[in-house]
Amino acid sequence: MSFRVGFLGYPDISVAEKFVQIQAHASPEDDWHKEIKPQQLKKAIARWIRDSRFFQAECKKYNLAFFNASFDFEKTLNEAERFFTEK
Repeated sequence: MSFRVGFLGYPDISVAEKFVQIQAHASPEDDWHKEIKPQQLKKAIARWIRDSRFFQAECKKYNLAFFNASFDFEKTLNEAERFFTEK
């Protein structure tokens, strides 16, 4: 049996830019972040960026796929989908 391993992250974006991205793609009715205060969300984003940097470095170290979705999320998501679904 074979399988593919890869990670999707956003190591190259600022907290402010990612916050704007999240707000821009929010559902008007019931998006997941509506229950979180802006400062709490920004703290979470900072942690996610740090985690993304860690996973990016580990992927490089172990020769695993890493998809950087810092700025072009849809394009990167499509690339990751192709990577995980190609035979």
